[in-house]
Amino acid sequence: MRPVTHLANLDLNLLVALRELTRERSVTRAAQRLGVTQPAASAAPSRLRRHFGDELLVREHGEYVLTSLGEQLAEQVEVVCSAAERLFAASSDFGHQAGGNDEPAGSRVPARSRADRRGTLVASPVRGRHRARLAATADHGDGAKAVISR
Repeated sequence: MRPVTHLANLDLNLLVALRELTRERSVTRAAQRLGVTQPAASAAPSRLRRHFGDELLVREHGEYVLTSLGEQLAEQVEVVCSAAERLFAASSDFGHQAGGNDEPAGSRVPARSRADRRGTLVASPVRGRHRARLAATADHGDGAKAVISR
């Protein structure tokens, strides 16, 4: 068994990438769901493989299939991501915290996704004049396109 790693030392954005990779079994389709480019999404599988010491997704007969560890992680990442989404949705004073804005508590903040220099998927809240422009096009669905930044 791997030693326990402190959460502060982990890139939690990889959880969302792992969830989409295990759902879609395609880097291209996972990138589309995450709202990032395919090259940006391609960094996630290699980082996940290094971390877990397993291929996670392997190509068989022209399609990707999950390894046994990949199957175990797919189940766990669904539970973890759903719990995190519920946790952040439950924050009753989100809009009124330090540095917040005048929005009602629990309102959704549109996020802009991008990849940093290491290929980490990042989303940051959209503020100010850009918020109004993006509010009309922001995904207010299941949150699959949003990735929490560190």
